[in-house]
Amino acid sequence: MHHMYYSSGIFGWIMGVIHLVFPLMVILILFRFFTGRGNSLLPVQSYRSERDPLEILKERYVGGEISREEFQRMKEEIRG
Repeated sequence: MHHMYYSSGIFGWIMGVIHLVFPLMVILILFRFFTGRGNSLLPVQSYRSERDPLEILKERYVGGEISREEFQRMKEEIRG
């Protein structure tokens, strides 16, 4: 039996795409929920908050963002 949504023309094409995309979206949402990766809408922020502060400081020093003195001072503050 021919489904009424799959008619000829642009509307039939759009409904076909929706029927393909919707199940994929549901699977993605369920995956993120069950793996714990759905806690933040901005994964970059959650990644940054989980990183070691000393590693971030080392990266900034190596990248030339801070001087050796600033690096030493901040490293002592982190450890202290």
